[in-house]
Amino acid sequence: SAGSSTADHFPIVTSSAEMLANGTYGNISVIIAPYSSTLTPIAAAAVSSSGIPMVAAQAAASSVYTCASVNDTGCAGKAVGDRRFASLFGVLPTAETYLDGTLQLLAAAGVKTVGFVLESSKTFSQATCAGAKITAKALGLTMMYEYNITADTLSVEEAASVATNASASGVEAVLGCTYLATAIAVLEGYAEAGVGMPNALGMTGIVTANTASTPAVMAANNLQYVLGPASWSAELSGAGYTVPLAAVSQFNLFPANAGEASATLFNSSYTNKFGLEPIPQAVQYIGALYAVATALMNTPNAGSAAIVSTLQETDIASPFGTVGFGASGNDATKPMINFQWNAALELEVVAPEASKTMNFVYPIPPMSTTSVGTAGSNVTTVVTTSVSAATTSVGTVTTDGTDTTSVGTDTTSVGTDTTSVGTTGSSVSTGVTTSVSATSSDSSTVSATIVTSSPAGESVVTKLQNGCTSNGATFNGTYTVG
Repeated sequence: SAGSSTADHFPIVTSSAEMLANGTYGNISVIIAPYSSTLTPIAAAAVSSSGIPMVAAQAAASSVYTCASVNDTGCAGKAVGDRRFASLFGVLPTAETYLDGTLQLLAAAGVKTVGFVLESSKTFSQATCAGAKITAKALGLTMMYEYNITADTLSVEEAASVATNASASGVEAVLGCTYLATAIAVLEGYAEAGVGMPNALGMTGIVTANTASTPAVMAANNLQYVLGPASWSAELSGAGYTVPLAAVSQFNLFPANAGEASATLFNSSYTNKFGLEPIPQAVQYIGALYAVATALMNTPNAGSAAIVSTLQETDIASPFGTVGFGASGNDATKPMINFQWNAALELEVVAPEASKTMNFVYPIPPMSTTSVGTAGSNVTTVVTTSVSAATTSVGTVTTDGTDTTSVGTDTTSVGTDTTSVGTTGSSVSTGVTTSVSATSSDSSTVSATIVTSSPAGESVVTKLQNGCTSNGATFNGTYTVG
């Protein structure tokens, strides 16, 4: 609930799990664990004495499955590293490996310094950054900045301070061990601080099919070339993502057919039903349910011990990919997929090599400059407009490049295609055409100042719709629209 912390849910999780295990809701064969690495061991501890197997779709920290301390619940009489709960299984790789691929990309690109932002109250975030620091050191990277978020949520003001301090440290790449809400707040913080993006920004939790359309992300306007790991993509194919019809004949969910992998079929079905592509978490639950359904089909009317034994031997294909469990109960082999948004805010796979759809872009290109005209030519165009009449209709600017357009007191950062602006009557050509159309309810005067610049030695031609032309770096013109 609003204002509550994760710890506030512990009693609820414990009592709910106990009721599932003690028969309050009838004879339960398998329990699906709650969301997060923090809550899953709470639930597992509550049901462990019953022997009923529990399958986690959303718990990745290794401490959920192995004893990090002999004082952990479930670790009495065990050694550090022993399996924590005999009947707990998880479909995710360990959180400690989530940023390995991201760090490998950065090291290969020549990055020498990294900084970390983590949610220190979250088990998953702690585990992710702990593993990432080990990997960074092994790759020869130096940690120059670290920030611990102690609250359950990150405010934009705090995020702006994080961005300012990270920028001041000179760190090349900033990595977030975060959940989605915090990752979005980091983007908002960079926008609020106005310090510019680091050379690379990568965060866990940020990759979903719908991140780019989130209002806060759209307002921040800095998602381009941000990267992050995820466990799944609709485009993945191969043996682990191809469910044979015979394997799912009794529940018939997304068997591969007509050359389409099960991942693609699930993505299409989900999108058709809900109008949005699934986030990775949705598919992770599908992987967990495949494992449960297969175990129950293979051990009909069996007791908990037999189901646990069958789950331990799981090795199946699913829309989520291959599902199998290691000696500690979690998946120890599934690789993470590394994504990066391109300039058009489309998600691209940049690693692993066999699955990539785009080369990793480093550093993040400046937002204010783009290549236009002939190769190697950089032209920055700024259009500033002012309108004297109060009743005017809105025009559009279409541009190839990255411009900044100011309208009255509003400022809009223009991406690579189209944005709406106020009234003006100018067009700017910078190797490609930027056009503005507008109407006015009276004969108000519209003044437009167009400033163009280019590297020394390259010509610039500025032309207004009324036919005035100027050769040079700057042209100012005023005319009347009726």
